Amino acid sequence: LAINSIGDSECRPNYHKHLKKYYQSLLGKLCEDCERRFERNPLRLLDCKRKTCQPYVEQAPRSVDYLCSACRDHWAMMLGHLDNLDIPYKIDHRLVRGLDYYSRTVFEIQPPNEGSQSAIVGGGRYDGLIQELKKKFFDLKPDIASRQSSASVLEAVIKNLPELIGGSADLSGSNNTKTQYSEIIKPSNFNGNYI
Repeated sequence: LAINSIGDSECRPNYHKHLKKYYQSLLGKLCEDCERRFERNPLRLLDCKRKTCQPYVEQAPRSVDYLCSACRDHWAMMLGHLDNLDIPYKIDHRLVRGLDYYSRTVFEIQPPNEGSQSAIVGGGRYDGLIQELKKKFFDLKPDIASRQSSASVLEAVIKNLPELIGGSADLSGSNNTKTQYSEIIKPSNFNGNYI
């Protein structure tokens, strides 16, 4: 579990201001995508995967340092709950969501030893979306959203299946081992239903 807080509509504008101030002097050194993101969606500057931008991303201001008191309290409570439940997590200060309706907690679930490019689930709170819908339609409570790729989930299950069922975690061994696990998860065993 990788987790971060991007604040809310109260404190995020101040963070945007500091993030843009930091990146202002780097314009011309950034990739083309980041040059566009600077004006349109500064949070996405932190999401850049290009090597040329990585040193700048690492040194960028962290959103958690600009949280308002309500978001700071929420962040502390969230981390406290994860700790109390013994759920391992890592704080990833570069983890963001580019849509304005996300607020506070954002997350990704990544397979062990893989990294952010292999996230199988990603999402966050979407209080802003709920507020927009509430104005137009009806009374809703804030919630969370996620998206996942069934191919990514299946691949992660295949890679980690031996560990999950108590066998060897190395699937690069004999073809018999690979065949054994492939038989367990082949699509026909799911009667046409997908994860």
